Amino acid sequence: MDAGNDNSRSPVSSLDLLMELQRTERISLLMRASPLCWPQLLIAVGSVLYFYFELQGLRSEYARAQLNEVNCDRRG
Repeated sequence: MDAGNDNSRSPVSSLDLLMELQRTERISLLMRASPLCWPQLLIAVGSVLYFYFELQGLRSEYARAQLNEVNCDRRG
């Protein structure tokens, strides 16, 4: 029975081993590089949030100025 099981499995080639080695190297490279990417990611997200809130402030300031202009036109 053991001989039948050995024949059903294909032998491992050097190409298979090379592909597995390359896959594990890519994974380890990503794991080593990911801590270096976190500060850059945090800076990018923080910048987007900062400019979003700044834009919201400018929009409300513009709306307030428009409202003041309309009120001045009504009075005068």
